[in-house]
Order: sequence, then structure tokens, then C-alpha cells
Amino acid sequence: MRAVREAFHKSGFNDCENSFLSDRRLSAAAATAEEWFRRGIKVILPANLKSGEATTVDLPAVFFVRGNTSILERPTAAILNSRGKLTLSPDDQWLAATKEAFQYAVAKGLVLVSGYGNIQYSTTCALARRGPMVVVCHELLPFMVPDPAQTELASFSEEFFRSDKILFLSAFPPGPATGPNTRRTERDRLISEIASVLLVGRVRKGGNMGRILRQAEVKGKKTVHFGGQEEGLERSTEKVEHGASESVPGCRASLVQERPLKHAIRQFEGFADGSRFLIHYTRSFPGPWPGQNMLDYCLSLIDGEKDSTHTAFDTLMRIVKERRIRASAKLIRGKYPVVSLTECPPGEVRNLNEWRPGLIRWSFEPYGVALPLRPLFCMGARPVIYAVKEAYEDLSDELRYLFQLQSAYGRGWSLEKEWRIRGDLEITESLQREMVIIVKTIEEAVAVWETCRIPTALAGA
Repeated sequence: MRAVREAFHKSGFNDCENSFLSDRRLSAAAATAEEWFRRGIKVILPANLKSGEATTVDLPAVFFVRGNTSILERPTAAILNSRGKLTLSPDDQWLAATKEAFQYAVAKGLVLVSGYGNIQYSTTCALARRGPMVVVCHELLPFMVPDPAQTELASFSEEFFRSDKILFLSAFPPGPATGPNTRRTERDRLISEIASVLLVGRVRKGGNMGRILRQAEVKGKKTVHFGGQEEGLERSTEKVEHGASESVPGCRASLVQERPLKHAIRQFEGFADGSRFLIHYTRSFPGPWPGQNMLDYCLSLIDGEKDSTHTAFDTLMRIVKERRIRASAKLIRGKYPVVSLTECPPGEVRNLNEWRPGLIRWSFEPYGVALPLRPLFCMGARPVIYAVKEAYEDLSDELRYLFQLQSAYGRGWSLEKEWRIRGDLEITESLQREMVIIVKTIEEAVAVWETCRIPTALAGA
């Protein structure tokens, strides 16, 4: 407590002899502090950060930490990458640069300083998960909240969260917090200040990391480059042209005329009357799968697992292997977990497909699971209720999961002919016997057939 008092005095705060606090508040604060000490939380000063080149002017008055502070006596390094596209691949240049930088740090005996909350920092944490490592938080130290197990840091990995070879550090005190973007920017700056060496991966010249890098170089901090700098937007909301990426839904099948279609019908519409089916269209899924923690997701990218890109086809194959379509509450008023389906076959979907800049994706991709309507109806699937927003309050609790605005942003939603079923949809043996898998290419159709022997159809030209 003496260190805290001295730090606040140096920052210009006077000792008010606690005259503005009641005995009750003082007792509550003391009890909270005792609980933090019991959890292993300490307070350190900028002078304790011996490994960095920062002056005390560049750093906050105090830091809250948990872990082995002797880690700070060793030379440190930070791997810098700008944020990039949402859909990731094991072949991404930033990932290759990060792995190379990590090997450099290990060879030089450097302790890595990183953060969490985005894939670039999380990948560094995954590589250095066995420690030693310093993790700089962009929020109140997670161990200081009532239930640390519910924090973003804990969701990364329980093993990581409980490691005794990692020092967790936060500059943010209890009380009202600044905005998340401000805190993340400050975290990035602190990581750069604390580190002795900056290992530069893929950094854009005009982005936040680019500014931090320039400031560090002006101060004379050592930098080692692995991936170079790049131009471009941080998270582009611009429309990606059809064919520019495998995950962009052009809905154009790669029909090889000379190859017999043993495992796929040429088009879904030529296979069946769409009114017999409801279709769940899949899309790419940036980030961890449901039930997968961030550590395992990062390791799948690092190890180059074939389905780690999480494309719409990967999502489809996950459904086929699990025999389950997982419910989601995203974009559902009332946050009811539902599985969304549609009466629209691929031909109709192509006419409805559009770029959604707010979501940074297309509304549909040419992959899906077509299931027979009659048994789905018996399992509880019902058509969506398209109505004005005021109608939601008039619906009973049993029907509110079906509510959907009939129009928004100048667009009518009823053309999507959506159905919903509450909760996860288990694909039973009877459903699977009538199920059809919709894919974009013949090669994908063959892969589905060889994996599960389920009939396939092409999305069409």
C-alpha cells in the first residue's frame, strides 16, 4: 500500500486522510483489497518493468499484476501485427511471420509480451502458452472481478488462465472504464513500451500498429522485421468480387463436362421440388467453432489443420460429421437460440444474395443442408412471422422466436421465406435418409460422398 500511496503522490494526488469516505465504504474497500491479495494480485510501479526501455513518463502510475513478477527481470519482446481480414487461413502471411518471430524469440531467450482479444495476439499466446510470458490486459485485471472464470481471458483456455509461468498485467483500475477501442489502443502502446525488442510481422503503415512502430523507432527501440509492412484497410467492408476468394459465394459450379457426375446432381432444382425441402445454408465462420476455445482454434491454424479456415464448406462438413445443426441467437430479437431454414432453393437465393457491409459478408453462400419439410414440421419447425416491430409485443412468449421485421433499410425480408426451429437440430437417421447436401463444385460433392455417402447436389450456375 505504501507503493500505491507514493505513486499517487507522484502523480499529483494529495492524501485526503480518507475524509470523503464513510467507515462503511472504507470497510468494504478493505475487504475487497484483502480478497484481491488472497487471489495473488499485487501492485507494481513502472520502475519494476526493468526489461523495457520506456520512461516513467510513458507509463501509468501503477500496474495491477498476478503471477511471477521475476519474469520482468528478463529481456522481453513483442510480436506486432495489424488486424486483418476476418476469414483466416494457415497460409496467411502474418501467421508465417508470427511463427518465425516466435522462433527468433525462443532462440534469443526473450520473454514474449502479448495481449488477447484478437487473433494476432491470441496466436502469440498460443505459441508461448507454456511460458514464460507477460500478458497485458485491455481491461481490469480479470482476477479482480467477482467471477474470473467468466471473463474473456478465461475463455481463451483454462490451462492458460491458471498457468504459473505467465504474468498477467493491467494498467486499468477498478471503477468506470473508458471505451473498448481506447483501452485496446492503450494496451497496444503498453505492450510496445514494455518490450525490449519489437518483432514486426505484417504491419500496415497507416494503422495503429504502424504509428506505434514509428514512435518506437524514433525512440531508438530495437526492431526486427519478419513480414514487412502492408497497405490496406483494417477491416474492409468493401464488397469482394465474385471469384476473388474461395469463401465468396459466386454460386457458380465448376462443371467439368467430360467428367461423369457420379456423386452430384447438376443442380438442386433439377433434383427435387424445393417445396419438399427446407434448406439450412451455411457460411464461413470466423473465429472458434461453438464449443471450441480460442487456444485450440489458434493451434489449429498454427498446425495447418485442413478445416481450420472455417469456410462455408468447412461449416457444412462439421454439420455432416456431428449430425447436428447448432442453434444461434445472433440477429434474433429476444435472443432465442434457433436454427434458421428457408424454402428458397439455390436458384431463388442467387436473386436474393447481396453484400452485407455491416456484417462484412454475403447474405448467402452456395452451401447447405436440404432436409425434408414434413418431419421438420413434426419436430417443431415453423414459418417466420414477418411483421412491423410493434407486433412483437403482441406475440405470446411461445411465438416470439418466430418474429422477424418484414422490412428494414429499404429491404423486404419476407422473400427469404424463412422457417425456424428452437434449439439445436439433431439430424436423425430418418432425416438423413432424405437429406441432400448442396455444394458449389464437383470436387466438394465427391468429398461429401466419400465422407458420409449422402446424396449431393450442386448449387447451380
